Amino acid sequence: MPTSKVLFVDDDRLVREAFVFAHEDYFSLVLADGGKQALQILKKDKAIGVVVIDIRMPVMGGLELAKLIREAWPERKIIIHTANVSITNVVESINQIHVDGFLEKVAEGEDAMEKVRTLISLRLREYEQGAR
Repeated sequence: MPTSKVLFVDDDRLVREAFVFAHEDYFSLVLADGGKQALQILKKDKAIGVVVIDIRMPVMGGLELAKLIREAWPERKIIIHTANVSITNVVESINQIHVDGFLEKVAEGEDAMEKVRTLISLRLREYEQGAR
């Protein structure tokens, strides 16, 4: 298991619980129910290397949160996690925020979970090696 942690941000409690169930054996996970809580956690926990963020959340959307994280902690890896992967969101995320990956919420099955783990593992290794 990598030494760095993964912060998973989603306003849906059931989605957070499902993510933990699927990935807790592979990563050290920290959960946040929105942008405000995620920022508070990031300020305190320096061991977080990857942040997985839902795009659609009330109060502070995922792209806004990603931009704030990129400005405050440029070394942290950001992965967008959403059910609505639109070309507009992808282009905006890449061009303006420089996110490090995208995951689809609707992906199911062990192959999909392995892809999620592979992407997160890759970004954690990059973070831990100081790559950016």
